[in-house]
Amino acid sequence: MNIHQQIALTLSTAADLANWRAWAALAAMIVTIGGMLAMMWFLSSQPTSDARGWLCGGASAAGLVLWRALLPLAVAHGRRGR
Repeated sequence: MNIHQQIALTLSTAADLANWRAWAALAAMIVTIGGMLAMMWFLSSQPTSDARGWLCGGASAAGLVLWRALLPLAVAHGRRGR
């Protein structure tokens, strides 16, 4: 599954308002993408020793781990509810 399919699956699963796992996966996806953008911005405008860029990169990696862990749970929960 490529990144576009994962984003589409996250958004379509989050349409179920009662599925808290889907909303957690959506939040993790936003942290992942936002952390990557912030990391690129900080590291492109500052020296590589700037800790803010590396902290944003770490937050992005943690968000990615959460997103990848929660997305299958959210999809399974959505299928059970049908």
